Amino acid sequence: MAVKYRPFLPFRSPWNPRVSFEPNPTVKQTLSILTFLAIAVASLGDAIEFTWPTPNDAWAMGKGPEAYILSREPGNPDSGKFGCTLNSGMVFHDGIDLKPLQWDWMDEPTDPVRSVMPGVVRYINRDRNKSEWGQYVVIEHHLLDPKLVSVYSHLRSIPIELKVGETVKEGQTIGILGRTRPGNFNLPKAQAHLHFEVALKLSDSFPLWYGRQETSGPNKNGVWNPRNLVAIDFLDLVENLKAGETDTIQHYFFMEPIAVSLKVQSLKKPDFIRRYPELIGESSNQSEVHGWQINFNAYGLPSAWRALTKNEVVTMGPNPTEVVYHDPNELSRFPCNELIEANWQGAVVAGPRLLEIVSIIFDL
Repeated sequence: MAVKYRPFLPFRSPWNPRVSFEPNPTVKQTLSILTFLAIAVASLGDAIEFTWPTPNDAWAMGKGPEAYILSREPGNPDSGKFGCTLNSGMVFHDGIDLKPLQWDWMDEPTDPVRSVMPGVVRYINRDRNKSEWGQYVVIEHHLLDPKLVSVYSHLRSIPIELKVGETVKEGQTIGILGRTRPGNFNLPKAQAHLHFEVALKLSDSFPLWYGRQETSGPNKNGVWNPRNLVAIDFLDLVENLKAGETDTIQHYFFMEPIAVSLKVQSLKKPDFIRRYPELIGESSNQSEVHGWQINFNAYGLPSAWRALTKNEVVTMGPNPTEVVYHDPNELSRFPCNELIEANWQGAVVAGPRLLEIVSIIFDL
């Protein structure tokens, strides 16, 4: 479904037109196609190339998703895409599954997997039994605002010389596309793919939060557990950058249509905000914070924040959260995500997915 983006004006909240979110002044990162494989991002005067994570150039050539997306479920061509695409639309898929182009004599894929942009390796999982993602690598792109992370999963192998903390270049090989997953059996050969996603990290305190969840198994991946990431619709992002609908990552976040706006009553300034200060409105008063108002897009991305004063949360009473705005049309785009629900009185309240995101961010 195509989404029309509003002009880049001071962000006006739909629940109070007197409140505006002005993006913090940052260095612009102008994105434009350089070649059929790369996008150049201008940052501090230096060009940062963005390369497709596999050798498949179908997207850059303007071909349809069937040319590069692997269908995970027979009869469901959308099952490898981002969104409510798994289990007949009942399960949210946080990334895109990219098909291989080349195989060895045993029909195992040999496509190199490459870092999409310069970054720092933050996590390497070489033990496939430690995660549903099998072997995977997480890279933080520290030259972006905000500093997005990219995840490369189900890898067949990871170079032994690749180390956590290492700075990698755009296009550097960080693994081989594969089909690893936990247990004694890999994915079927016909289902070999790269699960690729771009995301934000929710909390540095995730291991403590996770340990308090009664139904959770052991956390074997620390802060880089998939549950501690909130994914971004990568294809939507790059299509908008390519089309000139937006010119910076920060701009893209601020212009995302609002699906839910949530008040959170908390005296904390979570590490999420310290890590991604670009998402805070410039006019926000942070001297005496008693809570935050957070705008979420249709799939749960916390795209804009505003600090709340004591007077702005006093009406919430003992409730830690309050839905102050929701857009049914936006929410209908990703119905499997359960961002909101109705309580026993029929009032709209935060749903399971939204509550989990907020709970992790604020370590509730």
